[in-house]
Amino acid sequence: NGRRHALVADYRRKVWERYGITPFVHQAEWILAGEGWVLTDQAPTKGQASALVMLDDESIEPRLIVPRPGGAAHVLTDLGGFKAGKSFGGAMWLSGFAGVDGAVDLVGLEYDTCEPEFNYLVDMLTSERGLCLPYKALRYNKKDGAMWLTLENNAHFECKSYRASRKSETMKGKTRDGYYFCESYQLPGF
Repeated sequence: NGRRHALVADYRRKVWERYGITPFVHQAEWILAGEGWVLTDQAPTKGQASALVMLDDESIEPRLIVPRPGGAAHVLTDLGGFKAGKSFGGAMWLSGFAGVDGAVDLVGLEYDTCEPEFNYLVDMLTSERGLCLPYKALRYNKKDGAMWLTLENNAHFECKSYRASRKSETMKGKTRDGYYFCESYQLPGF
């Protein structure tokens, strides 16, 4: 499992490099927590683990990262107001799963709630601006509840309606590598 998590993290960095992404501090904090790191406000010295972050003034600088007590976080959240970058940040996190042959569900109250994250993800992975990855299937029909992307390596991303699928086997975690809850404040019990 640790090797798989490392592959996802490494692939995520590959996507970011190709797409020209440097995460803001708040994005780096939660994404690194899922990888078992804590972002500090200190500059690293030579040989120390670090991550590049974009500051509010759009300058980029390295920050020291240290191991997270307790290891990788299993539940992450990114909270923010309207147009704060949550959907793009979610797609940044999801992009790492394109490097492994697993399945990740994007779950929203309704299918169209997942549309922004799905659009960013498809662009990052399949467009000329992104990685130009070949895919087996790309379905984009939100009216029929059919939005998914399956890459040639069998990495699969699918949008799900919480209302339609909350009792299904896929929502029980047995067949998925991860879940991304879109606009989770809308979901009952969250």
